[in-house]
Formats: sequence, C-alpha cells, structure tokens
Amino acid sequence: MKRKISHATEPPMARGWVSIKTAADFLDMSPEALRRSIERHAVRAPDGVIESNIDGVRARKFGRLWRVQFSSRWSASAEPGS
Repeated sequence: MKRKISHATEPPMARGWVSIKTAADFLDMSPEALRRSIERHAVRAPDGVIESNIDGVRARKFGRLWRVQFSSRWSASAEPGS
C-alpha cells in the first residue's frame, strides 16, 4: 500500500503553488488577512488570469481558488539558521 508523502516539513516555496492557508501559516498571518491583501492588489495579467504580487509573494486565481507561490527571496528566510 502506498503512503501519502507529507510535505509539512518542507518550506512552501519548495512545493510550488500552495493554498492561502499554507501561505498564511508560513507568513504568520490569518488566511483571511492574506486573502484580503491579495484581492486588494489583484490585476488581470496579460494572459487573462487574475494575479497579485506583493513583496515576492505571487498569487493567481485558479478557478475560484487563490494559489500562492513564493519567490526565491523567501527561501533564504526559510532555511535553518537564517
């Protein structure tokens, strides 16, 4: 039987697109506050998708859900001993 692999110990940027809840946990803020901030900065991208960029945190609307991706700047803050 295959076991699910838990990514809970990996920093969010190692996983690509993550949920707002996962990103908010990493940023130490509530999911509602992150969603409101993302929505305030949202614009339509050239490819027609709604996206938001805030300090290296990129969010895109996939259907009705926001997904968040962290830039490489955030990986330094997630490394142990930083």
